[in-house]
Amino acid sequence: MLYMACTVVVALRFGRPAWVLSVALSMVAYDYFFESPVLSLQVANWPNLIVFASMLAIAQLVSSLVYRLRVQTNLAEARAREASTLYALSRELSKERTPEGIVREAASFLGRELGLPVVIELGDIQALPASAMQVPLQGTSGILGHISLTSEPAWEAWLPVLRSCAVPIAQALERARLALSMERAQVEAEAERSRSTLLSGVSHDLRTPLSAIGAASALLAQDGEFMAPAERKELTELITDEASRLNHLVENILEITRLDRNESEVSREWQPLEGVVGSTLTHLEMHRGPVPVRVKLPANLPLVNIDGALVEQLFVNLLENALKYAPGSDVWLSAELRDDEVMVEVRDGGPGVPELLRDHIFEKFYRPPGSRKDGGIGLGLAICKAIVQAHEGRIWVEEAPGGGAAFRFTLPVARGPQIFADGLSS
Repeated sequence: MLYMACTVVVALRFGRPAWVLSVALSMVAYDYFFESPVLSLQVANWPNLIVFASMLAIAQLVSSLVYRLRVQTNLAEARAREASTLYALSRELSKERTPEGIVREAASFLGRELGLPVVIELGDIQALPASAMQVPLQGTSGILGHISLTSEPAWEAWLPVLRSCAVPIAQALERARLALSMERAQVEAEAERSRSTLLSGVSHDLRTPLSAIGAASALLAQDGEFMAPAERKELTELITDEASRLNHLVENILEITRLDRNESEVSREWQPLEGVVGSTLTHLEMHRGPVPVRVKLPANLPLVNIDGALVEQLFVNLLENALKYAPGSDVWLSAELRDDEVMVEVRDGGPGVPELLRDHIFEKFYRPPGSRKDGGIGLGLAICKAIVQAHEGRIWVEEAPGGGAAFRFTLPVARGPQIFADGLSS
């Protein structure tokens, strides 16, 4: 029984050749040490040969079963390691969204797992050394690239691992390419929709002031000499107003185009918010005359790091929107310091914005149902959102206390000069 146990241990740890040899040696040792005559390989009692044969057969059977169990255990462990490796690789690749990122992460992962330099190339593969090993990345539409491993001792042992890992890598590459193609298609569809909406809106909104300017100019050119001064002044003011409206519309179109393409540079500098508010009111009064805007800025308002021209346009769009949709009511412009940001509010006493529309009014070319015909093409608030986002802030609309719309946006107060502007209240 001791010899049988030894043969089982040898079969479990050292494989087939070792346990075959151990079975034979065990039988010989039993004959030499225990069979009469002792310390001799002779067999005095020949029927004992049946015992030896039985011992040999049983030892071979038990050792064979143990060896098969060892092989199956090793195979199960290898499959478990492979499954664990594939799961970890798939989890790492799921974080990447571009083919370049997938290739970089996959090469890094395989390099850590194998302890060897791994190169993954996409598309046309350059000439590699004759000793290099290549595993293709086979996708549904063809070969996407190759995994290359320079020659190392016993590199054939890594071939099954690389072939297994090539499958999730190819799937991740196809997923990334499909996502990129879908994103490009979505961008193209959105661009086409924006162009169509822009053309339809511009064709109407540009035609109206141009028609008014053309008609008034023709009337002045034809009958201006015979008109009363009051009539000529009225036509001149009409031309000026429509030209200003046309200029504002074109500026909005150009600005939203630059912001969409990231062509509008944000040149920030430390400045008081009251200076921008003052230039905004001056701009509005030059084009609209006196405006019913009440401003209240606290004395402890710090300097803000902003692009003055863009923020001025932001104020102009918000105030003109309030004056247009809340005619006859006062407009309040205020600001307050909240932690590390300044919150600005533009509030009116008009009908307000329904709650269902508050998430849509900042979209490009969106106009609420029942909007006025002279309300533009829906770019003013979209530009406001783009400008605020360019300054890393937020913008939203709420119902004002007592009715009306309250447009609020934030401007982060970054670390900088701790200088406070004088308060402005009017």
